[in-house]
Amino acid sequence: MKRVLQIILSLALLAGFVWMLWWLATLVFSALVSMDGDTRGATIALVGVVSVPVITFATQFWLSKKNSREQAIREKRTEFYGAVIELFMSMLNSTKDASASDEDATSLWATKMRALTPQMILYGSKDFVRAWNTFRSVSALNTSPEGLSPKALHLMIASMEMMMLAARRDLGHRVRIDEQGDYVSIFINDVDQAEVKLAYQAIKAGKLKG
Repeated sequence: MKRVLQIILSLALLAGFVWMLWWLATLVFSALVSMDGDTRGATIALVGVVSVPVITFATQFWLSKKNSREQAIREKRTEFYGAVIELFMSMLNSTKDASASDEDATSLWATKMRALTPQMILYGSKDFVRAWNTFRSVSALNTSPEGLSPKALHLMIASMEMMMLAARRDLGHRVRIDEQGDYVSIFINDVDQAEVKLAYQAIKAGKLKG
């Protein structure tokens, strides 16, 4: 019902706008018709001369405001995506820390991820949000006291890289399908890219548990 009311209101506003344009056009046309030929020609010429710089200024102002807004959002997104990558790297490095239990490490990662949620809602693209949710689902389904199986590990790695690729696309980089496994191999030694690509296929098929 709410959706129907919104549609009706939108149509009413559109109809009112069209009627106002028609009324203004009629008013201008009537005024021009009532003028003599010389006055009409001079008025049309004056309107043409004045309207060009006004339209040009308005267009440039709008584009400037739009570009400034997009640049500000891009800067915030770049900062946020950088924080996400740093979190991933710290998660992987912390697994080498024998002084911290798996339970403590998992709790710390969850706290850090929750701290990034407000920025993700404000600045994350739609593709990035989907990848973020996939990573959270994979993490939740494959966390166990016994540790990760090889298949679960590759699912985690693939879902992690999916966010990296979404971030790169959002920042204007071209991403090809044959790049799967390339970016996680930058900071994960001896990553099996063939297994990572299989993990991508499993995630795409909805098989999130290893």
